Amino acid sequence: MTNAWFDDTVTPTTDYGVENMPRSVVVPTITGRRRTRVMYPKAPTFITARIVCNEGQAALFEAWYQSESGAGNGSLPFEFPSRLPTGHSKRAGFIRDGFSGPETLSGGKSWAYGFTIELIDQPSFTGDWFEYWPEGVRYAAIFDQAVNLKWPEE
Repeated sequence: MTNAWFDDTVTPTTDYGVENMPRSVVVPTITGRRRTRVMYPKAPTFITARIVCNEGQAALFEAWYQSESGAGNGSLPFEFPSRLPTGHSKRAGFIRDGFSGPETLSGGKSWAYGFTIELIDQPSFTGDWFEYWPEGVRYAAIFDQAVNLKWPEE
């Protein structure tokens, strides 16, 4: 079970970085050549995120981070809104190594926090999508928009 993000009006900035841990290892052979082998079929993915919020949202973020119904000081999973190449969605993750901030912006009217989120799931298409329907993967965002326009929630 994952907890909720602290405020739906605050979204991590879209210019965050995504870092994937290596899944393969290079092994030397007896003949002097090198082979690459898959060591881990799944490896952690980290997102370096930043949020900008007003004074009330900043206080709420710090309380949410420490709360057991929130991030639990980085020990509990939570869902947060994200934008990755696989689309806009809510992802589950943990805040790793605390957060930096608050930093004041705009003369003290806004506050900024930075943190690293370790994702629980891999942000990629699973299965054989790439082999059987590569256009579906390439144009998934367009397909998603078209489906949401034609079949809105009832």
